[in-house]
Amino acid sequence: MLLYLLYPLHTYATIFNVTRYITFRTAAASLTALALSLVLGPWMIRKLRDFQIGQVIRLEGPQSHRAKAGTPTMGGLLILTAAVVPTLLWADLSSPYIWIAVLATVGFGIVGFLDDYLKITRRSHHGLIPRYKMLGQIIVALGVGFAVLLLSRENPPLYSTRLIFPQKSNTSSAVSIAKSSGSRGRRWRRLRMIVSASNMASRISGSVRALTANASITRGGLT
Repeated sequence: MLLYLLYPLHTYATIFNVTRYITFRTAAASLTALALSLVLGPWMIRKLRDFQIGQVIRLEGPQSHRAKAGTPTMGGLLILTAAVVPTLLWADLSSPYIWIAVLATVGFGIVGFLDDYLKITRRSHHGLIPRYKMLGQIIVALGVGFAVLLLSRENPPLYSTRLIFPQKSNTSSAVSIAKSSGSRGRRWRRLRMIVSASNMASRISGSVRALTANASITRGGLT
């Protein structure tokens, strides 16, 4: 969003020309995420404690785990806010990859929110039923798969569905999944969609793990 607001100003002040570089916007988004964590973190923790939204520990669990009872939960809201807001502020929103990553992250966040919400409302350590939780994650993954499949059908293709198999030598052989007809063609298309979804899900999972680690460091500094 800020890219479209600030970059046109480079005709008046050349310093705004830096906003078109992804390295600058990456650094700016990181600082924005850190600022949001530092500002919203303590406030959110206080609100969660005021509303008595805390972790529920099973009685048959280890004695050492009972000390965690009442610890504010739903910290994923802070992580999602610190990840999504800077992305929407500094990313190039004309890129379909940005929206795929943002919507996938929000989708997985909704699954986690429902799990925590049910634990709080039921006052139990049982949240979403595992099969429902898995179903939600599969739906999000399939959505990512269909999205990248549509991108691969653009002209020119915006996403490659080729499988790269590394060899012992310095060269690599690329195996391209070709279109065909009949049941065999449908199987290949399903395989291509699954591989595409798996690749995108792996990238999103790596990003979420990095954001979770940063949020944990921030929260550790706050406490």
